[in-house]
Amino acid sequence: MTKQEIIDFAARRANEYRQKWFVMHKKKDGSGFHCSESSIRAVNDALNMHLSDEILRIATGFRGGGGGYRSRCGILESGIILLGLKYGRVKSEENCSKISYLVRLLHQRYLDELGNIYCRVLFPLYRLRSEDDSCSYVYDKGTRIVTQLLLEADDLILKMPKQELC
Repeated sequence: MTKQEIIDFAARRANEYRQKWFVMHKKKDGSGFHCSESSIRAVNDALNMHLSDEILRIATGFRGGGGGYRSRCGILESGIILLGLKYGRVKSEENCSKISYLVRLLHQRYLDELGNIYCRVLFPLYRLRSEDDSCSYVYDKGTRIVTQLLLEADDLILKMPKQELC
């Protein structure tokens, strides 16, 4: 698959996971996947990351801007989790420049392409534009942003400006 096909697949898959949540939510039985869960699962599927159940569970608390608090978008947060898995550090003496740089780029891309990073702004704005009263556009666009950044991350790090070093 080309990079664009991978990005398209991830976005489509996130909305498939969203649809499952949306349908189940309307039934009020509590099952289905939220934004952070849908996105991390979709990117996992698209990039064949083989994430463990533990990692997939970590994303649950970020739904709805952090447990429904409507702070930073759950898809943005899942992107940070995925970047951390690949570029995070284990020892304090390891350099944190790569992950810091990539997380800042992720925030900037969110701002540039969606206009905001906060669920409390994104959900009402894009919900009005959807046919099913959902955040489907953010699922699509946010997952595209995360997937594209992950696909470009190694090249971006090679071109990272020197002032970004910790």
